[in-house]
Parts: sequence; structure tokens; C-alpha cells
Amino acid sequence: MCWYSLSYYSTPPYVPRILRRFLGDEKITFVGILNHMDEKKLLMSERQLYVTNLVNLSNFGTSGNGSSRGSMENLVRVFLGFSGVAKDPVVGRSNWKAKNLSHDQVQYACVDAHVSAEIGKKLEAWNYKC
Repeated sequence: MCWYSLSYYSTPPYVPRILRRFLGDEKITFVGILNHMDEKKLLMSERQLYVTNLVNLSNFGTSGNGSSRGSMENLVRVFLGFSGVAKDPVVGRSNWKAKNLSHDQVQYACVDAHVSAEIGKKLEAWNYKC
């Protein structure tokens, strides 16, 4: 689950208790790419969402596989075998607090969450504690 999808839940009048329990469950590992600020953003949001076991997959890098470390494009190419998958920085810096997200924002969040989950499974990210 990525910050972009969670940021949507930080704006309604309340956050369902089940979502808070899910995010705080120590048996669940949350993964993302270049997500080192996500935990802080959620905690500092109006709804103060706390996330346990957040793993930044970019820390794994890809240097052992003949590539530079960190970016989603490199991680996807090395660990999933696809090229050309990248985060558009214009979409990344767009208004994620908008009442209705654009098609590009939804696609960005879906691709980010999906490839993060797939890479997290491949790397068995649940074995790495924050």
C-alpha cells in the first residue's frame, strides 16, 4: 500500500478503526520504493496514521545485479524483468489531496503499489525489520 492511496484516507472526517489496526499490525510488512518519508507524512497528517514495519525497497539497490541502486525503474528491470516502468515526477508532485484524483494519479499509485508488492514478495521483505 503506498502513501498516495493512504493519503486519500487522511482527509475524511474519520479513519476507520480497522484501517488503523491494519497499519499498526506488527505481523504485516508494508513495502514501497523511495518511501522513506511516507511514515512521517502519515504520522504528521491530520489523522496521524501510524505504520509499522515499513520497508524501503530502494535500500536493497540493484548494484549486485549490475545496475545502479534505488529507482523504481531499476528495481523493476532487475527483479521483475520489465523495462520502461518509471514514476513520472510531474504526477508524483501533483495534488494528491484533490477530491478526485486524475487518471494519471490513480495509474501511478496502482503501478507503484503493484510493483512494490511484487518486488517485496521476491525479496521476502518481511524478513527485514525497520
